[in-house]
Order: sequence, then C-alpha cells, then structure tokens
Amino acid sequence: MPDGDLGGTVTAIEADQVKIKTVANEPFTIVFAADTAFFKQVGSSFKMVPAKVTDIHVGNSINVIGHLDPDGITKHAKNVMIVTAETSQKLLAHGGIGQSDVYGKVMAIGGTKLTIARPDKVSQVIEVNEQTAFLKGEPRAIVGTLHGVSSTTSQAELETIKLADVKVGDTIFAKGALKFPATTAMNENIFVASKLAVQVVPSPPNADAGATPKR
Repeated sequence: MPDGDLGGTVTAIEADQVKIKTVANEPFTIVFAADTAFFKQVGSSFKMVPAKVTDIHVGNSINVIGHLDPDGITKHAKNVMIVTAETSQKLLAHGGIGQSDVYGKVMAIGGTKLTIARPDKVSQVIEVNEQTAFLKGEPRAIVGTLHGVSSTTSQAELETIKLADVKVGDTIFAKGALKFPATTAMNENIFVASKLAVQVVPSPPNADAGATPKR
C-alpha cells in the first residue's frame, strides 16, 4: 500500500494509538506523536476545524497522512482528520502517492524543479510551470481543495503564493501527473504539478493534548 493517505474506521483506541480497518478490511495501527495535528469535519461539507485526540471514538472514520513503517501495518500520523465515511472515500479516490498526488519535504529547488523526500523514503522531482497554482495554508484546507471536496470556506483560507515563496524544508502537497510512465525508475520520474501547496500546521490545542482518548 502506498505511503500516502490512509483511511478507515476506528476499531479500538489505546493511549497513543488507534486501530483501524480500511474498506478492504485491512487492519492498521495509527500511532500519534506530540506534533500530530488533529482536525474534524463539521457537517456534510468539507469544513474542518482543529480537534483533539479525545475527539476520536470507536466507529469514527479517519484519514491519516504520515509515515508507514516497514511492517506495512503501522502508520505514524502527521495529520489526522475525523471525517464522514463518504468524505474519507473521496479523499482516497484520487490515486496513490507519486501518481496523481505527491506529499513530502522539499530538499532542493533548482529553477522550476523541486526535489522532495516523500514519506515512503522515495526522492521525487516535481516540475512546475506557468499553469501551476501555488497555495499555502493548513492541511484541512489544502487536502480538500486539491481533491475537489472542499467548501468555499476552506478555499478562502488558502493564501495564493509564488514559486519564490516555497523554501527548502517546507512540507508540500502537489496535485498533477507523472511526466514519464510509472514503469520508469522513481528517481527518474518527474511529477508535473498543476497545484502545489505549502503546508502550515497550526499549534494543536493545549487542553487535553496528552489525554487518553475516550473509549
């Protein structure tokens, strides 16, 4: 399974992690850290608001961005979104990481090409051009806008920027397509971005930050 977005239904909750099952009935363990950012969907739109770990309950649908361990079943969460089952599937329906979506840390910038380190430890080149839209904002607004399931409120929360505003060390999300066939070695693939967004992660709420989720 690609080390990109992962979604499923919460089946069990422990002190610093939850168990989920995907729609394919695959079990995963989602591990939280001090810097994990939590968000929850409000209503039927893609409006997202900051949340806490204690907002997660058994039966919730969650989508997770983070690093997948070599064991293939443990994911260390960077961002967690508590969403409806419908929204979860919409977010997962847009292809795997490196195919139509790219997420990672900018390691180098040269002209119109950015080299990023993806969470699956693959180095990939992103190419931008005059058609690329550059944005900046919180993950809840970025993910919804890039996947076409955002509300107008989420879109309004994104700042329009330029390539010059993207810096080495930034975490970025990109939407687009591979320039070369996927059969080419990944370090030779070039991903052409139609949209590129720089992530700004807000400080998580202090209250109950280290509390154990309710069962």
